[in-house]
Amino acid sequence: MSKKKSAKAQTEEIVTAEVTPVVEETTAPVSEETTPAIEEAPAQTTVVAAEKPKGRPIVPGCARQKKLEERAKKAAEGKYVGRGRPVIEGSARQKRVAALNAKIAAGIEIKPGRPKMVKPEVVVVVNDPAPTTEVVETVTATAEA
Repeated sequence: MSKKKSAKAQTEEIVTAEVTPVVEETTAPVSEETTPAIEEAPAQTTVVAAEKPKGRPIVPGCARQKKLEERAKKAAEGKYVGRGRPVIEGSARQKRVAALNAKIAAGIEIKPGRPKMVKPEVVVVVNDPAPTTEVVETVTATAEA
């Protein structure tokens, strides 16, 4: 029985394999100023298999491709490429958006989120008469027998 090599072991074999670099010779005259070619040690390279394209294949002429082509043509002409729900002029939302844009144009700071709640200030009035200082004497009786 032979054991099957793991993918990691196979990758290590590929990585450790020595690859000799290919040096092209030129026919142009070499001047004395140029440095001579330095021979390098063989480099270790990893061989990667060609990856398959992900996703479904593109079918030319299908409805989606036609729609994408029309959208690209409109965008190239500078026309609005509508996505989502259409804008209804005069709606309550459009009025709020216009008011918000007017505030931004006027330079008013717009803070995101709900504004902080203003808590009312509670004032407690106590009708206390002037403090009196009464001295209470306590008498302790001791019984002598």
